[in-house]
Amino acid sequence: MAQLLKLEGQKAQRTYYAENYDHFSNLSEPIVHHIFGFLGTKDIARIGTLSKRCREMFISSPYLKFASICSYDNPLCKQFSDYVDRVLSLRNSSEIRSLSLRWVCDNNECDVDVHLVDKWIDIAVRRGVQEIEIEVGVREDAMFNFPNFRDAVFKLPKCIFISRSLRVLKLDMRYNRLQEPTGALPSLEDLSLCSLQVSESCLEKWVSSARPSLKRLTISNVQGVFENLNIVSKSLEELDISVLSCKLLKNVDISTERLGKLCLDLKTLFTRHLHSMKIAAPNLQELTWIAGMASNVELSEFKLLKNATLSVGICNDYVEGFTIGNRLAKLFQSVRFVSALQINSEVLETLFLRHRISVALDSLRHLTITVECLTRYHFSAFASLLAGLRNLQTLSLKCHRENRYPPDHSLWYRWKAVKFNEQHSNGFRNLLGDQLSMIEMELKGKGHEVVFFVGNMIKAAKGLRKITIVYSREYYSEMLSKMRNEISATALLPLEVNLVEKEFGGYEDPEL
Repeated sequence: MAQLLKLEGQKAQRTYYAENYDHFSNLSEPIVHHIFGFLGTKDIARIGTLSKRCREMFISSPYLKFASICSYDNPLCKQFSDYVDRVLSLRNSSEIRSLSLRWVCDNNECDVDVHLVDKWIDIAVRRGVQEIEIEVGVREDAMFNFPNFRDAVFKLPKCIFISRSLRVLKLDMRYNRLQEPTGALPSLEDLSLCSLQVSESCLEKWVSSARPSLKRLTISNVQGVFENLNIVSKSLEELDISVLSCKLLKNVDISTERLGKLCLDLKTLFTRHLHSMKIAAPNLQELTWIAGMASNVELSEFKLLKNATLSVGICNDYVEGFTIGNRLAKLFQSVRFVSALQINSEVLETLFLRHRISVALDSLRHLTITVECLTRYHFSAFASLLAGLRNLQTLSLKCHRENRYPPDHSLWYRWKAVKFNEQHSNGFRNLLGDQLSMIEMELKGKGHEVVFFVGNMIKAAKGLRKITIVYSREYYSEMLSKMRNEISATALLPLEVNLVEKEFGGYEDPEL
């Protein structure tokens, strides 16, 4: 009995030690620092109070992340700047790999010395920093000696341009003007310019300053008064251009021989004013094109292209009607080697209406089409397009906009649909061949002619083996009953049907 009690006591003692063992403090330093990389500096500071070793880990952490949003109700600038100063003063000779600074102040009563930002950056550069992310938005009379906010100019300290360790630089200036670089960035691989004003020459100089090593470039929410956007680089591998506010922009010229990924989102521009869009990227593998069509389109053949999203805004007025077909044909000629493609309804309808587009997409295996509200007229456009895609294996259809009424198609569109149906008066049986094996439909809201569409797709695609329909609750059992009846009456081969109810969130842009 005594031996049993002794064993129980030892077991309880081991359990106590296991429950109270400080696993975190006994992790290796690289692992602790890796964990710290996901936390803010204040969270790391709290951990530093747990033990002596945790404090040492906090002081030596190479990842520093500071954030402050100051308002009239919650003035924080003095407290924030003192805290950042204190943390950096403890660094001594410790390495800094990453410095993230977000300082936003809208309180005119704060006594802000924003030149401290230069001091903090200088400390980070002297500690071999590899990544700097800065978002500074301080009231203009504190940061600049300009009465007009739009005259404010943000300057980066010169120490950045002598750094040999800096690999990533991300700037968010909250729509202040960015000054031209005062030197080169020979080691920079990732440059992000967001929410700022910039001139044409300034933008080109920033890109060229990092030209020897730059691999990723992001230009987003940029305002400027310039006519030309030129991106020329032999090293660039990823380029993301989005949300430009440049009303005078006329020419876009991108020449990057190593570019593998391109996102071009110009939907905020008056693309009808664009004169030319030239893209020379022979090694492109992934393309996102969310824009209109310039008057002159010159694109290289993207022979290595794997994925492409084409969401083209088309204004079908009298003038555009004569030229849009040719311009869209040039775009499709460039992406004809793609294996996975997503297009919007405007592209679908233009392909249906313009016979001048006859590009063979022999490599295409997966197609996604977004429409606002699925109508009977859409089936003719779908069938016309799919009939030429003999190697297509999967089709995904997304109807993401709540719409109680079908779109008001033009008389021309309806006439074309009627003519197409007359050409196939004997039915659509086997129109699409036997390669298409799977269809997935995502239906949000009511008003979709889904039963008509599915019934005719089953007739047209003799190789169809699986249909998945993701629908919103509005359909309930009535749609499901009609669907089952249509499938059982139409399908000649065994067909797997998956009906999945989904609660859709808020508004989703069908063009994306």
